Amino acid sequence: MLLVLDLQIGLYTVARDFDATLFRDNLIAHAALGKLFDLPTVLSTSAEQGPNGPLPKEILQMYPDAPLIKRQGEVDAWDNPEFRAAIRATGKRQVIVAGVTTDVCASDLPFLPSIPRPLSDSTQARRS
Repeated sequence: MLLVLDLQIGLYTVARDFDATLFRDNLIAHAALGKLFDLPTVLSTSAEQGPNGPLPKEILQMYPDAPLIKRQGEVDAWDNPEFRAAIRATGKRQVIVAGVTTDVCASDLPFLPSIPRPLSDSTQARRS
């Protein structure tokens, strides 16, 4: 499955160690993997109404029917029940994920081993 996690306009435009146009093109290419390989895809944003902004329109247009989880600021996406449900609903155990910064956007990687486990959400939260 492909997880488009927080690849938001307000986040990638502040990157200073990469050409902004090339960076944006790479984000779009990452998102296109799901179409290329016919992968189930989940989209998620954090604090979209604030400075982070929305996902680029090109990504939203690629996946008009994909779940779009609009988190209200949770840094760890796994803390959001709707996000957990969307990931689990794919039935996949392998996840392709990227984030604008790996120390924040993709810091959720510890949740990956928990996807196939039949634990309750509260039990899983205590293990994180």
